[in-house]
Amino acid sequence: MSSTHLKLIDYEKLPDIMSTTELTKLFKEVLVLYQQKVYKPHEFLEILFELAGRQAMTYELLDPKIKSDIDWELSRLWNTESHDQVDAILSIVLTLGLEGSFNKIKKSLDEDQMTPEIRLEIEQAIIEAGDNISDPYWGMKG
Repeated sequence: MSSTHLKLIDYEKLPDIMSTTELTKLFKEVLVLYQQKVYKPHEFLEILFELAGRQAMTYELLDPKIKSDIDWELSRLWNTESHDQVDAILSIVLTLGLEGSFNKIKKSLDEDQMTPEIRLEIEQAIIEAGDNISDPYWGMKG
């Protein structure tokens, strides 16, 4: 393990269940390191994917400031040329309930050229999210 930052393998080894406080700290660190160009975009997405899965296990919404910062970064990274990137971003956006990125993704159906496979994946994600993108736990509330 590097003394300055965790590598993807370290994030993959994190416990499945973590406190919201621990996750908030990790999300902040990853954002800062990405903005300092320590992580490349694909590393950033892979790490966010790992953290988002653990955030989902808390059944709590992400801190609004961190959510907004991640949303902004993912919106900037969105492109419909890389299937792996589309897949990762869609998963993170749906798991964390990122409205800005979700709206950009919906717009891309009308504005971007893409393969039929990517178009289908985006359309399925939109159906999955429904009208409640900002709260990924809406279906669990009684």
